[in-house]
Amino acid sequence: DCYEVKLKKPLGIAFEEGSDGGVVVQYLVEGGNAEQSGVISAGDALLATTACMGRDGTFERKVIPSRFLDFDTIMGAIGSNEPKFSKTRTNDVILQFARPGAPMENEGDPYDGGSRGVKDFLKSLEFPKDSPWLKR
Repeated sequence: DCYEVKLKKPLGIAFEEGSDGGVVVQYLVEGGNAEQSGVISAGDALLATTACMGRDGTFERKVIPSRFLDFDTIMGAIGSNEPKFSKTRTNDVILQFARPGAPMENEGDPYDGGSRGVKDFLKSLEFPKDSPWLKR
């Protein structure tokens, strides 16, 4: 129930603030890149997005957990994905979502036929304690 998609900009997604933080997909723009992907649906919660940050004269593009960030921070992170920060110079964004009914906890062992819950998925995205991304 958690998935990843890589979309070219403009995304063609209208986001709204979620009732418990973060953002959810309000609707997809007809004919837009998100709709054409055939993967994203209204109500899906954004778990993570790529973002670009300058550091030591260079730029890094990382997947950052965004499930509980505020709306403006998430939109800024999505907007920071510019071709000049991409190794392939493409104007795209990697987004990770959870479906509305995705379980918070694992259901069985994900490595033995079970499914991975949202909490486990988000834990895999945590930054190390010494990460410069935490010092922004």
